[in-house]
Amino acid sequence: MMAQRVLLLIVAVSGISAAVNVTGFVQRNGSVLMLNGQVWRFSGCNAYWLGLDENCQPGNQPDTGGCMAYPSKYRIEDTFDTLHGLGFNAIRSHSLGDSSGTLSAGLALRPNNQTYNYEAFDTIDYAIYQAHTHGIRLVIPFTDNWFFYEGGYHNFAQFHGFNCSYRALTSVVPDESNPCYQFFVNPVVINDFKDYIRVLLTHVNPYTGLSLKDEPAVLAWETGNELHIEGPVFSNWTEHIASYVKEELGAKQLIMDGRNQGTMGIDPTALANPSVDIISEHYYVPWDKAISNILTHGNTTTAANKVFVIGEYGAATNQPGFTAYLSLIESTKQANGQPLVAGDMWWSFFSHGDNYGFVPHGDSYTLHYPSDNALRQSKFDATVNHTYVMQGRPIPQQAAVVSRPAVITATNRSCARGTCTVGIAWRGATLAFRYSLETSTDDVTYTTSCKQCYTDHQTPVTVTLSEEVEYVRVTAYSRDGVQGPTSTSVAIAS
Repeated sequence: MMAQRVLLLIVAVSGISAAVNVTGFVQRNGSVLMLNGQVWRFSGCNAYWLGLDENCQPGNQPDTGGCMAYPSKYRIEDTFDTLHGLGFNAIRSHSLGDSSGTLSAGLALRPNNQTYNYEAFDTIDYAIYQAHTHGIRLVIPFTDNWFFYEGGYHNFAQFHGFNCSYRALTSVVPDESNPCYQFFVNPVVINDFKDYIRVLLTHVNPYTGLSLKDEPAVLAWETGNELHIEGPVFSNWTEHIASYVKEELGAKQLIMDGRNQGTMGIDPTALANPSVDIISEHYYVPWDKAISNILTHGNTTTAANKVFVIGEYGAATNQPGFTAYLSLIESTKQANGQPLVAGDMWWSFFSHGDNYGFVPHGDSYTLHYPSDNALRQSKFDATVNHTYVMQGRPIPQQAAVVSRPAVITATNRSCARGTCTVGIAWRGATLAFRYSLETSTDDVTYTTSCKQCYTDHQTPVTVTLSEEVEYVRVTAYSRDGVQGPTSTSVAIAS
């Protein structure tokens, strides 16, 4: 029977479901995932930037190197608090494992051919620690097909003199004439990439005391993101890397094949790799086409006794059929009666900014919580309901504003005839939908100046206040208007 779909109601209560440490490693039993002896399913999102981010934050001026920076601990905490609070149990994050090359402004783990930048581990470690303490499982790619800031496999070819350039990286499988081909066949390049993986997996996280290869919060190491590879040569590379991770390094997690199967179909040689546990697909097509592909790809994968997962899909797209797409994932079974789709992760989530508002990203798929319009909010709500159905958990009727807003600035005061205009900005509270502005002349007695008038998408705001007002603070409210925490107060500056 198809799972019943209901609307998730967000209200504020005294607390949110307590974060719970991960327990046990997710394992594979044939074509299903298992956790602590039970069939396990997941639903979450991509937050590719948790280790390193290139996006410009509101209120920050880019320097000559752009906006490349390690995300703050606040942003990492905000991400895990939000996603855990909404019920999601998985995140896929490229920059926790793919961290190489010169486009990173020297901040990558492997910025060049000569050195490792061990400072890059701090945000990687902290994000994994947050996953561990929030009961969230991670999928972490080792590299990328594309020429992005966090790096890709072209870096390792370039490190050894092969001109694997942007022009050489296309949606076509590289052949022997393409310098990028050397990443998959040249022993020197392969060994260098293996050393990079060794440094990553044997690193001990100071926040958890565990090496990354022994971290149960990591569901799977993915051989790459959207690798355009197909056929025996590339499957040999995949098996070589996968067996190295599992057998030589002794990693306890699963291996996900990182090739781009969606546009080329399931590669039979990928299904034959004994060290690969999970086959994944990415869907950025109309929902009816995605449904058709899921049935084809999922049945092909599970018939070969592998787990089928949807690694990316664009939840925010304004096309009909999204509910049917989610329902198919939730309810469709394999021939053996087990779920066809073990898990899925939408693209992509961004946190609050360090100063105010939300960090923007320049694609049409980005989602914040709360979202900036009704359509995007409805899509976010649908994914929240979906994750509870996927996990077989009852959809809760309550969640909370779990963090305190922080007024960052109250400045640019300009007064005339007894009133003043003031610019106010605050750092957002996790899960808060609206804010009230409160004012005071003495920092003791406060009056609500505007009740639930503002959202994080509106900051900074310019308000008109009495000339006698000297202090301001803001109070967070939940989606249905129940009061949450109040910020500390800030004196208005000239």
